Amino acid sequence: MSNLKKSTKRNVIIAVVVVLLCVVFAICYGFYAKGSADSSNSGKEAANTKYVDPDTYKQGRGFYVSADGVGVLKKGVPTLEIYMDFTCPHCINFEYKYGDEINKLVSKGEINVIYRPVNVLNQGYSKYVSSAMIDVLESKDKDKFPAFQAAVVKNIYNYLQTKDEKLSSTDMIGTLAKSVGVSDDVVAKFANKSNINYIDKTIKMFTNR
Repeated sequence: MSNLKKSTKRNVIIAVVVVLLCVVFAICYGFYAKGSADSSNSGKEAANTKYVDPDTYKQGRGFYVSADGVGVLKKGVPTLEIYMDFTCPHCINFEYKYGDEINKLVSKGEINVIYRPVNVLNQGYSKYVSSAMIDVLESKDKDKFPAFQAAVVKNIYNYLQTKDEKLSSTDMIGTLAKSVGVSDDVVAKFANKSNINYIDKTIKMFTNR
């Protein structure tokens, strides 16, 4: 099983620099982007930029959350894009600290969020988590995604605080999914790792954007 311990010191140093840039980019690009009446309700166009997402997760599409539901963007409101690596302490701390406030703004219809997992540290754990999230997003339980994502972030945060090895296993991802109401048949797909290469695509898209 992949776990959170496999990051090398060199990768962590690189990640600190890259992720801090990602956080600054996310805040500046997202919160200060003007809402656009041209934002597609299908979620293809992010805010009022000229960037257009791929049509499918296989191609690197982002994870959309808005007051209109999971998988779509609400028209006419700013869109916050969050790039994060699930093995990066700085990404997890950012999401743990601000996640509830971001979710409140989304629920009120004041902003949209596009989560963009990336593979900065090149760890199997991040690949597994993002693949599992896509399994949920493509299922009948896609409305459970925000709660699932929040549960994963909290779990990783707790691991970073306690170093409890039980929290770092990929088996825990299925447990967390079930805890927020994702059905057993969807969780069973996690082991197939059908979307394992997703964040290899998104990191290339991020660096080229």
